Amino acid sequence: MSLERIFNLSEAVAAFSPTPILVAVNKLLDILSPLLSPNNSIDEQTITTLRGLLTSLALGAKYIFIALQHSNSSLSDIRTMLVTFASYRPPALAERLRLIAENLLFGHANAMDGCEVFGALRADVENLLKYIMENHGQETVIRVSGSHTVEHRGLQDLGLSIKKYVEDAETSCKSMVDLLSGTNTLIQAFLEDETFSLERPLTDAPIWSPSLFNVWNTFQMTFIAFSSDLRGPIIMHPSWFQEILKDENGLIESDEQARRPDITQPTFKIFVPRTPGARVNATDSTVGAVLANGTIKSGACELRLLSISQIKRGMSTVTVKMSLQQSGIWRHLLKSFGVLCRITAANADSSFRLLNHTPVTIDDILADPNFLPKHCKPCFKLDASASSLMRWRFWRPIYRWRPSSTFPSHFNIAFDIEHNTQVGVEFHLAFKYRRQFMPVLSDTVQLAGTPYFVDPPPFSADQLPPATP
Repeated sequence: MSLERIFNLSEAVAAFSPTPILVAVNKLLDILSPLLSPNNSIDEQTITTLRGLLTSLALGAKYIFIALQHSNSSLSDIRTMLVTFASYRPPALAERLRLIAENLLFGHANAMDGCEVFGALRADVENLLKYIMENHGQETVIRVSGSHTVEHRGLQDLGLSIKKYVEDAETSCKSMVDLLSGTNTLIQAFLEDETFSLERPLTDAPIWSPSLFNVWNTFQMTFIAFSSDLRGPIIMHPSWFQEILKDENGLIESDEQARRPDITQPTFKIFVPRTPGARVNATDSTVGAVLANGTIKSGACELRLLSISQIKRGMSTVTVKMSLQQSGIWRHLLKSFGVLCRITAANADSSFRLLNHTPVTIDDILADPNFLPKHCKPCFKLDASASSLMRWRFWRPIYRWRPSSTFPSHFNIAFDIEHNTQVGVEFHLAFKYRRQFMPVLSDTVQLAGTPYFVDPPPFSADQLPPATP
């Protein structure tokens, strides 16, 4: 399928400008916030309407901000993938592509909501302007007293300026929606190409060709700068953006979980060759084997199989141990890391269920006998909303800088698989770092584990002996 017939990514990236959104958010907050002061000459009804406008503005800005975080996650992964794809096994590369497509869908959904809010805001500004013109003269002076006295002369001109800011922002939002929609269409078209096999170099596909590397780079740099600039008014007007400032990571995670049931998961028709894995059963124990390991910027990590309990018909309990050894400057720059576990059925017609995930709460992880260091109080969250995925995400709070008190060096993960056929278990690890001299930018190190296949247990199976950690 021709890239040009679907969507011209290069032209769309070059045409997109976030400036009108940034101008609208900054100008409206700077102009209208002081007018909410009780010491002004505006009637109460107008103040109530202005407060509603600013509430809508903050909501629209929040949606755009969340859209940028989801999209930037995908764009960062795309750039990393285009450089390192040769080091990935096909199943791991397929999972990377799935996460890229999914995050862009989350970004698009938030951009759509933001665009809708700005459209409603434009209509509200028009109504307010009409009300002011009917009840106040064009040259009415508004005085706001306080530490500084602010005067606004010429209400009609002021209202028309505000209306223009909002109209331009709505147009920019529509352009952002079109850009993300077109990008999603491109990626989905690639994933549905039955003629393409991940045995081939990824760059054979038009969407990932070297000729578009600079386009993807420009796309990411534009959205990173947009996100950074949008933080300005968020920080300058904290009362309107408490959700973002209180727990940005939690807000992004909550948005993802809330939207997942409503988005259409990416469809895969490209050929993904199966990578042979180790089979785990009562007669062929690979307990103690390394599921994933590798070198990261701040040190090294390892995910090791501790035990597989098969004491109940149709139920396997998997326990693994995560070890993270860090040193040097990069341990101070680690922002977050995630442990993703994906379960697949060997037979496409078979079903399985994931149960009893742990850890779920801070108490769970502190009760883990393998948890170290004991004084560590990690911030983490488990996302088990998808039927075949579990994701533990650990992050560094803004107010806590000692690495030893933020990220655990050892902890266990466990879960039950209810199944009557062979299932595959594969882990992926992702570490996100601030750049040393450009902290607004991030680099992600991803490690793909070896797939393991677990046979359904017999009724009388005994627990496999635990491995030495």
